[in-house]
Amino acid sequence: IKIAEIDDRDRINVVDIAEFENPKIFWNKNDKKLYVLSEENLYVSESLMR
Repeated sequence: IKIAEIDDRDRINVVDIAEFENPKIFWNKNDKKLYVLSEENLYVSESLMR
């Protein structure tokens, strides 16, 4: 999973935050969290946007 930060500076900042085997990735726009299902495990991020 890569995260990109876009702002008024000179370039886009991209960061690798995680790697999963055969992930299914879901974004919940209500709680602004990323959900990843990988190898029967569910991972949940903290709220990613303000």
